[in-house]
Formats: sequence, structure tokens, C-alpha cells
Amino acid sequence: PLCRCVQGCPSGYALYDNTCFSAPRKTADYTTSSDCYNNCAPILSVCELEGAHLATKDELGLFLANGGSRLGLPFGLTSTMNGNQHWFDGCCFYAGCCHHFNRFYVCAAVRNEASSPSPPPPSPSPP
Repeated sequence: PLCRCVQGCPSGYALYDNTCFSAPRKTADYTTSSDCYNNCAPILSVCELEGAHLATKDELGLFLANGGSRLGLPFGLTSTMNGNQHWFDGCCFYAGCCHHFNRFYVCAAVRNEASSPSPPPPSPSPP
């Protein structure tokens, strides 16, 4: 199951198997363009600004297999590409068309072990 963890993940992200995941979001909430081949760029920027990236096909599969929500939507946008087409969980390779209301996405990041808390130093021995 996913747990809400802040240590080593972007704020508000969930952690599973050393990968941090954002909450799922509707693609149509992040673009105003109807250009299917270019209108997913704002989504990539959202993930980058959070210190993450748009989940790959495998990362989205991990997210969903461990309790992540699809928001009731059939198609999950990923960063896995074939030419100028994205892999969509629930479908195939297809033009982004992120303005369509039947798509969701999640951002993903590798957990930053360096920002995890270190154990406290040992207590000095009494003299």
C-alpha cells in the first residue's frame, strides 16, 4: 500500500518501492490548447517544478498496482513515447490530446536517500 511520506520525496508525494508518486490529476485541468501533439507540455512542466517527471509506463503500472487511483478515468498518460505519441495505460500509443477529459497522469521521482533522516550520532561514553 502507498504511504504518505515526506522524507526523500517531493512534498505530498506517496512512496512505494523507492519511487515517489504525486496524487493523480486530470490532464484537461492543465492545458488550454487543443493541439494533440503539443498540449501535454504544461503537464511535463508541472512535474519538473515539483522535482519529478511524468511517470513512465512502468512507473504508472507500479502506482496503479499498489492502490493508486485512476480518478475513474480510463486512460493514464505516461512519458513513454513512440515518436510523438505517448503510451496511455488502458489503451496504446496515441497523440497526447491532453485537453480530453478522459485522461489522468501522475508525476514520479526516485526517492532521494540523501534527504532521509540519518541516525543520530552515538552518545559520548561517560568519562
